[in-house]
Amino acid sequence: TTAAAPASSGGAAAPKSKGIALAPVYMGSESELSLLFPRIGQKRDATTKAKALQELRDYFAKPLEVKKAQVEALAHFLYLYQSKLHYDNTPRVRSASLECCEQAILQVPKAFSTLVSQQPELLGMMLCGRADPASDVCRAAVKVAEALKTIEDSSSLVNQGMWAYVERILAYGKPMNMHQDLFQKKSDGSKLSEKQEEELEERFVR
Repeated sequence: TTAAAPASSGGAAAPKSKGIALAPVYMGSESELSLLFPRIGQKRDATTKAKALQELRDYFAKPLEVKKAQVEALAHFLYLYQSKLHYDNTPRVRSASLECCEQAILQVPKAFSTLVSQQPELLGMMLCGRADPASDVCRAAVKVAEALKTIEDSSSLVNQGMWAYVERILAYGKPMNMHQDLFQKKSDGSKLSEKQEEELEERFVR
C-alpha cells in the first residue's frame, strides 16, 4: 500500500497533518534527503547508518518556518523506524534513531502526533528503549519520553502503544518467529550460524 502524500501547507507555518501517513518511500523533493534516506534504510554498515541518522536528526532540529519538508521526511523516517531501525543490533543506530524522534516531536509535534495515532505501537517501541541494555539508547529514550510530555493528551496513546508492542513481542514466543515475521524470512531448513543465532536471541530479549 502506498502512503498518501502529505497535504500542501499552502505557505502556512505548519502544514495540515490530516492526510499524512507512514510512507514506505520518501515522498518529498528535498535532494539532500533523497540521498540521505538510502544510507539509512538500505546500507548494512552501522557507521554509515548512524552518521546519516545524525544528519537527519540535525535536519529535524532546524526551526524551519514552513514544516512541509520535515513532515514528509518524518512520514518516511517513522516507517523505517518501525520496520528496521528499532530492531538494529547496533546501539548507536538505535540511539540516533531515537534522537531523530525527539527532535521531530519538538519541531513538528502535530504531524508526529498524527502519525503515531495511526500506529500507537510506535510509541511503545520508542519508550521501551528506556530499558535497553545500552546506556546511550536508554538516555535517548528518556529524552523522547520527556519530549512527548509537550504533546497534549499523549498519555493514553502512550499506554495503548506500550501494551500493543509488548503483547506482539511476547506473542512471538521465540526469536526465530520474530525474525521470520519482521524480516519475512521463510524457513527453508537452512541452519543459521552461531553468530546469527546469538543476534536473534539478543534482539528478542531486548
